[in-house]
Amino acid sequence: MKLVVVPSESIQEYVEKGQTRLEEYYNPGGKFDTVYVVSPLESSSSISHGMEIIPVRTGREFTNVVSELGVDVVRAYGGYWAANFVARYCPAGVPCVVSVHDTNPLMLYSSVRYFDAVIAMTKAVQRSVLSRAPDVDRISILPNRVSVDDFLSGGFPEGIPERYILHVGRRTEQKNLETVIRSLQYVDESIHVVSIGLGDESVYRNLALELGLDSRVHFLDSVKNNKLGAYYRHAVCFCLPTRWEGFGVVFLEAAASGVPIIASNIEPLNEFLVDGENALLLSSYDDAKALARCIYKLLNSDGLREQLIANANTMVKRYSREAVNTEEVCIYNAVIAAGVVRRRMNAVNALCVSLECFYKVLMVRVGFHFRRLFL
Repeated sequence: MKLVVVPSESIQEYVEKGQTRLEEYYNPGGKFDTVYVVSPLESSSSISHGMEIIPVRTGREFTNVVSELGVDVVRAYGGYWAANFVARYCPAGVPCVVSVHDTNPLMLYSSVRYFDAVIAMTKAVQRSVLSRAPDVDRISILPNRVSVDDFLSGGFPEGIPERYILHVGRRTEQKNLETVIRSLQYVDESIHVVSIGLGDESVYRNLALELGLDSRVHFLDSVKNNKLGAYYRHAVCFCLPTRWEGFGVVFLEAAASGVPIIASNIEPLNEFLVDGENALLLSSYDDAKALARCIYKLLNSDGLREQLIANANTMVKRYSREAVNTEEVCIYNAVIAAGVVRRRMNAVNALCVSLECFYKVLMVRVGFHFRRLFL
C-alpha cells in the first residue's frame, strides 16, 4: 500500500527540531509499503527517514504526481495551508484525510469540509472543527503519542544550571515563555529557566535583560528526541503556560520523564491533565506571580511532587506509541475501504477558501508583531 503525506513543515525543519521518529510517525505500525512526502515546502528529491521526498511547485504538479504514484490515500497535516492545498488538488479518485491539531480558529480553515475523513487530536479540537465546518461527516479523535522508553535514560545535561524550570516549545505568543521568565522575579535566585525550541529568542533575551534576569535564562534551539528525556527528568518542573493548544506532546514527554508539570487550565489540556492530581493547572496563565506560587509549592512539598509524578506516569501509558499507532491504522483502513466520499471543491469554493487563507495569515502576522510591541 502507498501513502502520500503533506506535512505542515518540511522534513528538514522537523529534523532541526530534533525529531528522530519521523518514519514511524508518518507510517504507523509499518502499515504502508511506501510513504511519499509530496510538498511545495520541499526543495529537493531524496530518501529520508524511510520516505521518498518529492518536491512540487504547483497544485497542478501535485495532482499529476499523486496520480502517477497510484497511491491509496493522501494525508494532510494541519487544518490550515496543507488542508487547503490537498482539498483543492488531491486527485478525484484518491481518498484524502486531514488531521487537525489546534484549537486556534486562525489555524483552522473551512477547507476541512472537503475531505473524506477528519482526524482531531482531542474533543476540544473536534468541537472546533464542527463549529467551523458543521457539515463534516466523518471525524475521529486520535491523540498524540509518546515512546515512554525514550525518556527514561540519560545523565545530567552538560552546560545546564543545577536547578532549572524547563520550557519546551516554539518561541511564539502561543507558548507564553515571557510569563515563565517573569516568574523568576518571585522565586529563589538559584532557580533558572531553560528554553528549548526554535524561534526568535531576541525578544525574550531583551525581556530577561530588562528584568535583570539575563544570567538565569538559557536558550537551546533544539535537542534530539532521544536526548530530551534528560532535560525533562533533571528539571525542578516542566512549565508551559500555553495560551492555546491542540494537544501538546511535550506534556506527555514530561509525564513519561517523571518531572512535575505546570500547565494552563485550558481545553484540551484539562482533558488529560487534572489539577492537583497529575499536574498543577493555572487558569490565570499570564499571571507571573500565580505561576511563581505553583513553582513554590513544588519546591517545598516532596509529597506533592511525588503524587503528581506518579499519577502522570499512570496517565501517560494511555498514550503509548503502540496503542495510538493501532488506532491510526484502523482509521486508515476505514478510509481506504470506503473510498472517495467527499464533496468536491468547485471554483467558487476555492476562491472563498483562498480569501479566508489570506485573511487568516494576515491576522496571524499582525497579531505576532502586535504582541512583540507589548512583550
